Amino acid sequence: MHNALLLALVGFLLGAANAQWPVRETNQISVQVQNVKQINAKLQEKLNELQIKVAENRYKDELIKSLKETNEGLTNKCSTACTGVSAVQLKGKISELKVIVETYKQMLNNNETSRVNVAQQQLKTCLTQLGQNSPGSGASSTPQPIEKPPAAATSCLPMGYRSGLQTIQLPGLEPITVLCDGSIAGPGWTVIQRRFDGSVDFYRSWQEYIVGFGQKNSEFFIGLENLYRMISYQPHELYIHMEDFNGKTSYARYNHFEIGNEVAKFELRKLGSMSGSADDKLSKSVHMKFSTFDQDNDNAADQNNAAYYHGAWWYTKDLAGSSNLNGKYFNYETENYQGMYWNRDRTLKSVTMLVRPINYT
Repeated sequence: MHNALLLALVGFLLGAANAQWPVRETNQISVQVQNVKQINAKLQEKLNELQIKVAENRYKDELIKSLKETNEGLTNKCSTACTGVSAVQLKGKISELKVIVETYKQMLNNNETSRVNVAQQQLKTCLTQLGQNSPGSGASSTPQPIEKPPAAATSCLPMGYRSGLQTIQLPGLEPITVLCDGSIAGPGWTVIQRRFDGSVDFYRSWQEYIVGFGQKNSEFFIGLENLYRMISYQPHELYIHMEDFNGKTSYARYNHFEIGNEVAKFELRKLGSMSGSADDKLSKSVHMKFSTFDQDNDNAADQNNAAYYHGAWWYTKDLAGSSNLNGKYFNYETENYQGMYWNRDRTLKSVTMLVRPINYT
C-alpha cells in the first residue's frame, strides 16, 4: 500500500516537472528577446548621439576656420590701425574688433578659447597705442576703457542648429531680440520675414517697415533699419523658403545680400549668385529702391507699384518676372497680382526669409 502511494507521488512530481520545462524555456526566450530589444534601443540612442556629435564637430570646425581667418584680419588691421590714424578712428576700429573677438569666444568651448588669445593680445597693443596717440596725452597715459556691448552675439551663429530667440548687438543700435532658425536651411540663420496664416497685415507704411512689425511667435517683419545694420556689419547671404497650397516647398538662395540705408531708400544693391529649386524672381529687383504705399520709390512713372500691388517691396517697373512676398495674403491658391507670390501665376501658403553671415561657409 505504501509502495503504491510512493510510486504515485513520484509519478505526479515527475509529470509536474516535465510540464514546467516548456514554460521555463518560453520565459527564458522572452527575457532574451527583451534584452535584445533593450540593447538595440541603446545602440540606436548611441547612434543618434554620435550623429549629433558629428554635426556639432562639423559646425565647430567651420567656426575655428572662420576664427583663424578673423585672427589674421585682426593682425593686419591692428598693425596698420596703430600707426598714424586719429584716436577717434582707432577707437572705432578697436570697438569693432572687440565685438568680433567676444563673439567667437562665446561660440567656442572653454578648452578652445586659447585660439583667440593672439587676437586679444593684438587688441591690448592697440589700446596701448591709443593712449599714446591721443591728442594731448603723453606716452605714459592710460587708455580709456571701452565698454563691452551688452550682448556679444552679432548674429544667430552661436545658436547653431537650435531654433529660438537670441539677443544680438549691432553697431549703432540697442540690443535687439531676433528669431533664429537652425532647421530650415542649416545652422545660424536669422529670420527677417515670416508669413503663414495672414494674421498680420503687411500693407504697412514706410515708417512701419523701417522699424518692423508683428510678433516673433507669429507673422512679422524684422524692420529695414535692423536688416540694414545686420547685413552691413558683416556680409550675409539670403535664403527664401516657400510652400504652396499643394504642400510643395521650394527655395531661392542668394550668396551675397546687400541693401542701402534709409537715405538710399534701402536700395537692393546686391544678391550675388542664385541657387535653389525655385525660379529666380528677385535678381531683376537689384538697384531698385524699397517702396510702400506712402513712399513711392519705384521707377514706374505712372503709378505707385506698392499701392497698385498691395504690398511693399523692391518693385521693378511692371513687376514682370519679379516677386511680391509682402503682398496680400490669400487663404487659397489664386492668380492675383496683389497676392503674396514668388511666381505671379499662383499665391503662396507660407514664406520665410532668412539671412546668415557669409563667413559661416
